[in-house]
Amino acid sequence: MEPTNTQTFSSNSPAAGSLPVTNAAQDSKDRPGMSDIARDAKQKAQGSTKRLAAQVRHQATSMVENKKTQIAGHVSSFADAVRKTAEHLGDQHGGIAQYVHSFARNLDDMADGLQSKDISELLAQTKDFARRRPAIFVGGAVAAGFLLARFLKSSDEHSRPGSDSSGSDYYRRD
Repeated sequence: MEPTNTQTFSSNSPAAGSLPVTNAAQDSKDRPGMSDIARDAKQKAQGSTKRLAAQVRHQATSMVENKKTQIAGHVSSFADAVRKTAEHLGDQHGGIAQYVHSFARNLDDMADGLQSKDISELLAQTKDFARRRPAIFVGGAVAAGFLLARFLKSSDEHSRPGSDSSGSDYYRRD
C-alpha cells in the first residue's frame, strides 16, 4: 500500500476533515526508474511534437508558395488582358491607352515580384506600405479584390461548358 500523509484542515475551512496527500518524493523513492521513464516519455513527446510542427510548417509553406504562384499567374493574365485593351484603345484614344499600358506594366512588375520574392519579404513590404500609406493601401486592396473577383468570375464562366458570355445559363439543355 502507498504511504500517505494525512493533513487536517481547521473547522473554518470549507473542506474540513482529513484528506490523503501523496508525497511525490516518497513515491519516486519507492519506485526506482519511474523518473527515468517519465523523462524518456517527455523527450519522445517533445521530439514528436517538433517533427509534427516541422511537417505542418513545411506543408503550409508549400501551400502558400503554390497559391502565390497561382496568383502571380492570374495577375500576369490580367496584365495581358489590360494590355490588349490598351492596344484596342490606342487606335481611338491614345492618351488613355498610354495610362492603360502603364497599368499593364505595373501589373507585370507585380507578378514578377510575387514570383521572385518569398512570403516573408512580401509580408514585410506589405506591412511597411500599409503603415506609410494606410488609405491608399485599403483603397487599393478593395479595388484589387474587386477586379480580381471579376476577372476570376469571367475566367470561370468561359471555362464552363455550355455557358454563354453573360453567364446567365449555367448549363444549357438544348
